Amino acid sequence: MKQSKQKTALRAVKMSLQIKSGLSKAVLILGIPAAFLPALIAKWLQAFTDELLRLQSGGSTVASCLELLLVLVIFFLIQLCMQALRQYTDEEDQVRGTRELKRTLLKCKCEVCYPYIENEDKFQERLEMVNKFAGEQTIRSVSMVMNLLTTTITFVSIIVLLWAVNPWIVVLIIFTTFPAAWITYKQNNETFFRNLRWSEKGAMVILYYGLMAEEKHIQELRHYGLYPYLLKRWHAFADSHCKEKRELLTKHTLMNGVADVMRNMVYAAVLLVTAWQIYENPGLGLGLFTMVFSLTGQMQTAASNLFVGTAGFLSTLPYMQEFFYLQDLPKDNRKKETEMIKKGDIQCEHVSFTYSGAERQALSDVSISIQDGEKIAIVGDNGSGKSTFISLLCGMLQPDSGSIKVGGESMEAEPEKIRNSISIVFQDFAHYEDTLRNNITVSDPERTSSDEELNQLLKELHVDAVINQQQLGLDSKIGSFSENSNNLSGGQWQKIALARAAYRNQGRIIILDEPTSALDPMAEAQLYKDFAEITGDKTTLLISHRLGITSVVDRILVFRDGKLIEDGSHRELMEKDGYYAKMYRAQAKWYQ
Repeated sequence: MKQSKQKTALRAVKMSLQIKSGLSKAVLILGIPAAFLPALIAKWLQAFTDELLRLQSGGSTVASCLELLLVLVIFFLIQLCMQALRQYTDEEDQVRGTRELKRTLLKCKCEVCYPYIENEDKFQERLEMVNKFAGEQTIRSVSMVMNLLTTTITFVSIIVLLWAVNPWIVVLIIFTTFPAAWITYKQNNETFFRNLRWSEKGAMVILYYGLMAEEKHIQELRHYGLYPYLLKRWHAFADSHCKEKRELLTKHTLMNGVADVMRNMVYAAVLLVTAWQIYENPGLGLGLFTMVFSLTGQMQTAASNLFVGTAGFLSTLPYMQEFFYLQDLPKDNRKKETEMIKKGDIQCEHVSFTYSGAERQALSDVSISIQDGEKIAIVGDNGSGKSTFISLLCGMLQPDSGSIKVGGESMEAEPEKIRNSISIVFQDFAHYEDTLRNNITVSDPERTSSDEELNQLLKELHVDAVINQQQLGLDSKIGSFSENSNNLSGGQWQKIALARAAYRNQGRIIILDEPTSALDPMAEAQLYKDFAEITGDKTTLLISHRLGITSVVDRILVFRDGKLIEDGSHRELMEKDGYYAKMYRAQAKWYQ
């Protein structure tokens, strides 16, 4: 549940203060007395102007004028130094804050309970949005609060000075400045510019540009000669977007023009009133005119900053609400577990599971008994429940009802012990931009192995063919990010993923999710041939859409619509002539 905006604002400011450096905090504190400088400068400017006029008439000395000038220079220097320090610390805080918040988001993704990653409130989309904006917006929040505080001090101090001169000047400025400030606020409002940047037409311009510019589409676009058509579409959207942009910019210009006219009218009216007051009372001096002139501009700027700053601060709150929502999600407080189960038998009794927000059960009353060392193939249509069953078995999800036991241990009681005993090759496995050695040993980083052991493992899995073909060594970098990395094909990466799972050989269970999806026919046939050697005496669960691999397993589990509908050997299920037989024949006919 999202927090209130008030609570979010307090948390954002508190967190920002924690991130800020000592220098940044000092600048924030010094900014409070520095907020009085505009009023002091205007007051000293009045005194200096009057002193110069007295010097002309012989009523003052050069030394007296120089003293006032020196004070003015000091005030200006202090003001410039504060502006420079504020700019420097704001940029420094931006870097520090972005780094810290990204670290927090990464920690959140690593620790949050898996069901939230899987399904809850579009976790990934929210994470990306916060990752893109939260760092910038959070650091801005505390700066904006402090700017609002200092601006308010400046604004009030100017009002006090002008009120002492003539209360009607203050009334006149307020009644004319605030409408102009409101216009400035409207045209600087983030929503206004967001409409400019993210309109539907603008998005289509970006979409079609990316379609033509991305390398992966070049062959299809060239083959079908689609560039003229796509360019025509791009031009149509671009022209429409430019028209929309011109309309908004015209509105923006008109609003600025109205604001400028109102500001100039304020100047003219205030100076006219001041001039009349000096005319009526010559003893006030020309310095008063100079002070009022300076303060009027300062007050206009302060009023505008108050509006814009308030709007800017409020605009950060939605981002921060999302950030704190993610930060407060329940954590998967995993503890490092070194102990493992002794056997790889699996018992599932009446297991059911429904994803959050889904109407249909992903698994419905599934009961499975798997013996230690059995080779099991899990097959079925997309969405049949195969992946959900594996996620439950790995402890990433918790069943709504029923129980799961592995090696006699309850998943509910010993999730880490069970998880530590399972090696798994996911269909979407990771490609680490690292050495070949580290890509394999990352599954068990605390284990130490010699080059001979690793080379033997690679030979058994026929990954040595990849090494020889690419002329790689164990310490060769693989990937595509850096210039000195060796890029591999999908099938080669899949072999390395198999080696990664095999390296973690202490466990009793190995799970292979579509292990042949990226392999060529010869490599796939070799995997079938070496399947028993790769898996050894471990309990093996094999998820595959290619039913040819079912010939190397002991049993086949057939899922459909979240239910286990068939269970048996290939021969038994073919004789049964059920859904498995239908799927097998549908694939087999293409190989006959």
